[in-house]
Amino acid sequence: VPTQTFTPRPTLPPENTATPTITPTLTQTSVPRPEGLPGQIIGWGGRAASNDGYFPVIFISVNDGTIQQVSGSNRGDQVSAVSTSRIVYRRFFPDIFANELSVVDPITTFSTLLGDEWAGTGTVFTETAWPQFTPDGRLLVFSAVDAQKNRGIFVFDSQRAGDKILRITPADGFNYDMPTISPGGTTVVAVRSDGISTSQGVDLVKFDLLTGAREDWTTDGDATIEKMPRWSPDGKLLAYVTEDPETGNGDIVLRTIEGMITIIPVTRTPDIDEINPVFSPDTRYMAYASNFIEGYNIFIYDLLTNGFSQLTFDDEMYFPGAWVE
Repeated sequence: VPTQTFTPRPTLPPENTATPTITPTLTQTSVPRPEGLPGQIIGWGGRAASNDGYFPVIFISVNDGTIQQVSGSNRGDQVSAVSTSRIVYRRFFPDIFANELSVVDPITTFSTLLGDEWAGTGTVFTETAWPQFTPDGRLLVFSAVDAQKNRGIFVFDSQRAGDKILRITPADGFNYDMPTISPGGTTVVAVRSDGISTSQGVDLVKFDLLTGAREDWTTDGDATIEKMPRWSPDGKLLAYVTEDPETGNGDIVLRTIEGMITIIPVTRTPDIDEINPVFSPDTRYMAYASNFIEGYNIFIYDLLTNGFSQLTFDDEMYFPGAWVE
């Protein structure tokens, strides 16, 4: 699919406020399958073997919806990938009820700890989660719990000499989670929430990796719960989820990065949970998970036409983590 220029619709003024209540876009009727779209969505899902909320890592063909499990008996969530051969996910270890980021080989289905790749680092952390690669695969941003028991943001530079881990967030009593990194690897946006010393609620914060500057991107506290930010491959958009604090349901919005900042609603369904936005490699489309009818299925939004299509159709659970060529 050729790369298209996305022109935002002027639906909301440029301000960091909670998204207002708006009319739902979708209705409880059949949504067509996508046609002629290339690539694979790498995520997690299937029929739940237990009630712990973890699933196998899966490939989903965007062309025909074919699903392939690639992690064997290992289960988890929070998948990121550069290609069909470089995949990281948060693996669940049921014997010890713990989670750590792991690398899965889709051919052998074996998983190994991602931490083996930065062995010897002087940075101490545990409970690694929410991985996301830059498009070239060099940098991986993730969150982890530090020695003070706060969650912070770290970047793994696979080509850096010496210590390959860089801590992004300060030890300021806040928790930082769900990071996303810009395509050029210069900026990180993360979700900041209350730690042990503050009561300011949940907001998005931007970190400049070159200057160390920090900027609040939203300032409405718990009026709207922002989560799951995701940078577009062309670097011009940020998708994230706004969660209703009363119902727990999420809607997806887009925020422009360059020029006048505009907040653009994508899903408008307060009674439906829409989460995990993932862009196509050309930024033309965005996949996300929704409990629109039954379970959680994967839907695709066309940023050029504002149309929707549905990739999976059943009562199981499917969540996108990355869209690769």
